[in-house]
Amino acid sequence: MDLKTVLEKIDFVNRYKEICENHNDFDGRDKNVEKKNQKKILDTFNYKYKYFSNGSFYQIKEQENNITFQLHFVLKRGIVESLIYI
Repeated sequence: MDLKTVLEKIDFVNRYKEICENHNDFDGRDKNVEKKNQKKILDTFNYKYKYFSNGSFYQIKEQENNITFQLHFVLKRGIVESLIYI
């Protein structure tokens, strides 16, 4: 499987850029979101995820053929840091 082809096919770069552009209200962010509210929001996406308290992040993990994709979300003070591991 050619990963570059997969990312181009799903238009990853433009989709990620669009998310950043549409959700950039830094001054209006909710700085005190509780974990129960974070989970409520994540549940709406219908992905299986796991919370890691030692790093304060959520992980979505998918396997396709011999490639494992991991998406980590670090949620702090209304800011989302996303990390992608392949």
